[in-house]
Amino acid sequence: MEQETRDASALIASLQQACRRPLFVDIVASRARLAKKRASGVVNEDDPTRRNEPLPPDASTSAQTSTQLQSRKNEAKPTQTWIELLQEATSLLPVLTEDQHGEVLRLASILLLGFVLPHSTGNELCLLENAPRHKYQTAEGSELDVMAGDDYILQMPLEDRLSKAVHHNDANEFGEYDTLMDPFVEVAFHQFLSEGITPLLERRPAHRTQVDLWHVIAMIIDPRPLLESLPDRLQRLNDSHAAYWLKTRRLMQSTTPVHFQANYDHRWRLAQLVARSATWPVLEDETATDPVGPLLYGAMFHLQTSLRCFGQRAISKRDAHIAHCALVSMACQARNVPLLLEEWRYLLHLTIKDRSLCPVDDCSRSETSEQILQPELPLPRTSSRFCPHVARGRLLGNFAVRSGRRGTSEPDLFVQEALRSLTDVIEWQTDCWDASDEAIVTEDSRLYPPCLLESLLCATKQLACFRPAVNEEVVQCAIQLLRHSHCGIASEAANMLVMVFHYAPKHSVDSFVFKILESIKLIMEHTAKSLLFVEDLVGSLAQHSPPFASNLFLHLLDKTSKVANREAIDRLVAMVATNCPMVVARNYNKLFTMFQNRTELSPHIAVALLSSRQTYFFNAESDKHDKITQNIVSLEANGWTLFQIARQCLLLGNFAQALTLYKAVASSFLLSEKNYVWVCALEKIASGEALLIQHGATGIPHAAEDLHTAVSYLQFLQSFSDVRKEGFSFQIRFLLLRLDFLDLVTILRHLTMQMRLTASGPTKHTRSYNHLRNTIIGFGALASRYKGAFQRHGMCFKYGFSGTCLRVLEVLSSMMKEASVAVFLDIISVPMKKDVLSIDIQLGDARDPLSMLLRHLDELVVQPMRISVDSVARAAALLEVIEGVLMVPIPFPRDFMCLSPTIPAFLRLSAQPEEFNEHGVHRFTTIEAHPSVGFSFCATGRFPQALLQQSKKHVSKALIWYQVYYDGPLREDEFQPDEQLDEYHLTPPIQASIAAKVSLLSTSSPAVAPLSLDGFFFISIDCPPLFDEGWYSIKACLGGRDVSGGEWEIPTNGRTQSISIRNTRSR
Repeated sequence: MEQETRDASALIASLQQACRRPLFVDIVASRARLAKKRASGVVNEDDPTRRNEPLPPDASTSAQTSTQLQSRKNEAKPTQTWIELLQEATSLLPVLTEDQHGEVLRLASILLLGFVLPHSTGNELCLLENAPRHKYQTAEGSELDVMAGDDYILQMPLEDRLSKAVHHNDANEFGEYDTLMDPFVEVAFHQFLSEGITPLLERRPAHRTQVDLWHVIAMIIDPRPLLESLPDRLQRLNDSHAAYWLKTRRLMQSTTPVHFQANYDHRWRLAQLVARSATWPVLEDETATDPVGPLLYGAMFHLQTSLRCFGQRAISKRDAHIAHCALVSMACQARNVPLLLEEWRYLLHLTIKDRSLCPVDDCSRSETSEQILQPELPLPRTSSRFCPHVARGRLLGNFAVRSGRRGTSEPDLFVQEALRSLTDVIEWQTDCWDASDEAIVTEDSRLYPPCLLESLLCATKQLACFRPAVNEEVVQCAIQLLRHSHCGIASEAANMLVMVFHYAPKHSVDSFVFKILESIKLIMEHTAKSLLFVEDLVGSLAQHSPPFASNLFLHLLDKTSKVANREAIDRLVAMVATNCPMVVARNYNKLFTMFQNRTELSPHIAVALLSSRQTYFFNAESDKHDKITQNIVSLEANGWTLFQIARQCLLLGNFAQALTLYKAVASSFLLSEKNYVWVCALEKIASGEALLIQHGATGIPHAAEDLHTAVSYLQFLQSFSDVRKEGFSFQIRFLLLRLDFLDLVTILRHLTMQMRLTASGPTKHTRSYNHLRNTIIGFGALASRYKGAFQRHGMCFKYGFSGTCLRVLEVLSSMMKEASVAVFLDIISVPMKKDVLSIDIQLGDARDPLSMLLRHLDELVVQPMRISVDSVARAAALLEVIEGVLMVPIPFPRDFMCLSPTIPAFLRLSAQPEEFNEHGVHRFTTIEAHPSVGFSFCATGRFPQALLQQSKKHVSKALIWYQVYYDGPLREDEFQPDEQLDEYHLTPPIQASIAAKVSLLSTSSPAVAPLSLDGFFFISIDCPPLFDEGWYSIKACLGGRDVSGGEWEIPTNGRTQSISIRNTRSR
């Protein structure tokens, strides 16, 4: 790229020259270039981002400007504008050293100050008349040499620059929309923020010593912070006597920001910039021994104070919420526990102090923080879709998710404090409200708006993923609020209980089960509304507690004929049945009689009956399910209802019934081309799995043919679909893994059959022996591929059971490998594992018949196998195991029916900054290394917002897995010692030994980088030395870590994901 062809020192020199140019000169130059682009048709006039831009100044307007620019007409090279220089600096951020990064940020602060104080840049005479020669004292306290006046202008401290700048007039009063700026300066300022400052701040964490830019932003957001309204911060500022606090105090008490030419719109845009794009490093305790870190503490204190004051004096609560988002973003990224607790208490205090009425009819449709932080919003920024209570509740939940820690031995102090404070507030709110209270909430009322309690419950459920100890008080409040008259509060209480019970141990859930059962019974007695809000809670408890499922199921069967809202009861029946199928097996006749007595089709009762397939291994009761399917088809239901029932049949293992229903849908209803191909693909899947269940191993040829046909259908849909809207990559990968398993089973079955017939296994150095060894290796590789599929697609799974299905199939492949080793143990010398095969499946997933069969087979068949057992008996046992695992339905992932778009992320590897500047930009993709010294490289990239929003897991970290490969020796002209050219030749064995040693240098644990709010990350990775000369390469893949500790693989866009290493000794 053209921007990467310049050296960093030349860029800094250009920025220093730009700081000497007046503001209006830069604006005229940028507008003149824009006019040329418009004349040549480069700029799109219909672009909404340029719709409000004025035209370039005419001749009369720029008459004085042309005089000022007369001296620059003879320049051979056009001068780069401020925006272009900052864009070039942004592109070079990964390769800038810390000193260069700090210098760029300091010069950028001068440019930003030039917009609000136009005479602080370019007017050298004004600055030099009182300062011909000065001594410049650094932030650390050391004095530099006496420097000339023009150099002093660039190195002048921010306090002196503010005091020596010319002040013409005061800024607008806080809260006004009109501006003192010229319209061209106004447009240039907005463009400078969006195209220059924003990318510069979001691509790399803030510098720890050069903090002038943050002080300038803080002074623009609020020129004179009202510290009297924040007594805790005022006391902290007055009590601190460190050197970095003295600078912060001088800047916060300065009167110069009152003269800034900035209005309310500029302050709002800068607050939004901090909330969206500011990237902060992880900060230790303020009292740490780091000599330069506290400088950033002072700047953050100044910025936090300005944001709080802006939130207090904002025109609308919507604008104040942006300041709160910025405060939360700063605290979450810094990960400093005192700062986290301070901001949490401040935000929670604001939440419970607000008693204003909710301006939104439906709070569930209130604007989210992502919508509020959009860069382009019209004025005035008020909306009838913004509820401040819901917005703060969601922000509290996001705060908890991003700030909590998990996987450490010590308890998380922030999580404990957040849970305690939320519990106290919810208990207080629960006492204020009564389920039967119908009082009207007014401004003078003692009561709070209902959406406040709803938002607090929403925030509390986010803390459950950190697995804290179950708080009995908050659970008791949630159980009480299930019967609340406000549907939003009851729904959030149910969702909070689902999250708490999902992560809590089983023994802590049992004490609340029957209390919730009584609450649900009372809800069904006294409400005629929908019961959708308790469905997830009923399903979760049905998995945890079979007694709860049995009692509730019997109660529901008695209520179906007595209540008017029969459909809601039927949905609960289906929810209990699918999560605890054993209750259906015990009450099958009663439920089947109810199904037959219905005059119209009840799809929920039909699904409940079909769920009994999960209670036995083999297809022993297929006649009952066939009768249900025939009854469904005979009632002439619509196509969508049949498709939904067929989908549930596929997920529950009723493949023969799903085949019948899919055929009815494809033949009886008009479908579009894509829908017809999709239905045909599902029909082939059902047909293939039904053949395996019915015929076992003998049905593999026909089943594989049907599955291959289904893969062809899905590949056809993939080729004609927009992958950004719908993708079939997971569906295709899942079927291909299933076909690989069938191929390996076929080979293993033939080898085992041969051993049973001949009473001897294959001998070494034969084709059969190689097939056997490769088959065993293949089962291990297949287990790894299932695990990789879960890591690749699991982040976007909507249902947790989909991940369980992949884990069960991974365990199935591992068990087949162990069984093969056990049978042929006297032939292939592979160590036999002594421990029982681990099937790590979450609580409630034992309803799957295949996982239960694997436990029994591993305990009763695989583990007892020893060499003392006859080989024929071992072979016969393995053949029975193969038949068993084929005739039991596989767990089918629910997300197979969900078409998720494929959204790639961006990853780029580059050389370390010091190496970049030493060897030039042409070494951007090559690392110069020495055989006895370690090396390092940089990884930068971005997660798209669409990917983060699509993910059901909150990703907080970026992971880099890398592998070092040996590519080959250096060429003869690249060897450093000339006298050794004839003696240095690498033979193939030597190259193989080097490659083996290199493979040990790559680690399985990834490098971790913090993720900014906009998805950017930057990390420097240190690697051990390579002891042999030659060419190497590093290949990396990208991943993400969620707040629960899960690690996921992220697809990339195929750009630079590798970098070359030239490892040679110095001359």
